Amino acid sequence: MDELFLDACVALNLLASGIDLGEVAAASSVRFHMTTVVASEMLWLDPLDPPGAREHFDAGALAARGIVLVGLRDEELETFVELARTIDDGEASTIAVAINRKVRIATDDRKALRLAASQSPVVQAIGTTDLLRRWAESTGADRAQLNRIVRFVQVRASFVPPRGDPHLVWWTEATKA
Repeated sequence: MDELFLDACVALNLLASGIDLGEVAAASSVRFHMTTVVASEMLWLDPLDPPGAREHFDAGALAARGIVLVGLRDEELETFVELARTIDDGEASTIAVAINRKVRIATDDRKALRLAASQSPVVQAIGTTDLLRRWAESTGADRAQLNRIVRFVQVRASFVPPRGDPHLVWWTEATKA
């Protein structure tokens, strides 16, 4: 299985979906990894109902969900410092690992996506909608399941795909009950 390094936004979206992360990873034939820098950014998900409590995620909670946490290697630190001048530390660490280890990343951050695409060689990136669609197709999820999952992600992680997302039509259809 290939390694796929998650940044905080995609990780939170997947956690918000309520789907087992192992199932999502299996649908894309990957194993989820995350830098410890990203793990330190992971904070909480909003409750589905306003009076509910926020759900907190720390490194232990992420590891328990099947995400492999890794530190930056010495050769990745220089790349990380350079990238962190223009993007957030989490995205910078994720792209630094991708450049040095030749792995793919999962991010929805537009600035990080532009930066990843400008690298030589280009860092391959996928996003939340791609991962969720692959899961849905591999499991045969029905409209009601998809509607619930999309609602969870929208409410708990405040995520809505941008206009240019290649899976926006699929996402929009999933929001219809």
